[in-house]
Amino acid sequence: MSPKRLILIGVAVILLVNGSIFGTLFFVDWLNGPSPEELKKVREAEEAAALDFVYAKLPPLPEFKSKARNLRSIGEAISICESKLKESVKERKSWEVGMIESRYVPATEVYKIFLEYETSARIDSVSKAFNVTCEVSSETKLVDIWQVEPI
Repeated sequence: MSPKRLILIGVAVILLVNGSIFGTLFFVDWLNGPSPEELKKVREAEEAAALDFVYAKLPPLPEFKSKARNLRSIGEAISICESKLKESVKERKSWEVGMIESRYVPATEVYKIFLEYETSARIDSVSKAFNVTCEVSSETKLVDIWQVEPI
């Protein structure tokens, strides 16, 4: 075989292989299919539709309530309960705040304050001890529940 013939056979093989590759791509519609930009637009549209579907199922957000005038600390709630105690019990007394039990309940926006007080003994009466549960609304700064229980 002459070198000229070998070169022609090599070129023919290369053309045949390339032709079969392009033919295969043409028949699977890769060459005539959508461009990468079109595919990107389709993908973005599908993602937007999926997000719209998810957002449509979510409940609406609650209306924003400003908490600028709410109670800011448990100390303010304790002072409100102590003033209520001073108003309601006229006898001499001593009290203490149960700081470990007292807490803020975020679900109801209420401060639960626990007080213990004891009246002083007199000639005509003995001293008495009481547990007080005081719930102060964070929003209204008023005592919602006032429970006095003897110990």
